[in-house]
Amino acid sequence: MDTLHGYSGWGGCADAFSDKPEWRTIRDAIEQALTPEEYTQARASTLTAYYTPGPVVKAMWDALRIGPT
Repeated sequence: MDTLHGYSGWGGCADAFSDKPEWRTIRDAIEQALTPEEYTQARASTLTAYYTPGPVVKAMWDALRIGPT
């Protein structure tokens, strides 16, 4: 769970999926850690993946449970 708390999306690290030479070591490490399908999904998520902090999620669920006032 601590790892997930530290995740904020790819942000400035989206270049790890680019062809930029300075990111090659990181890109290669990611490719080795993931299956080809996982790598494709991770690369596709660079614009849409992010972590929503717990208090934000809780507030949203609380609002839905209570309903409009």
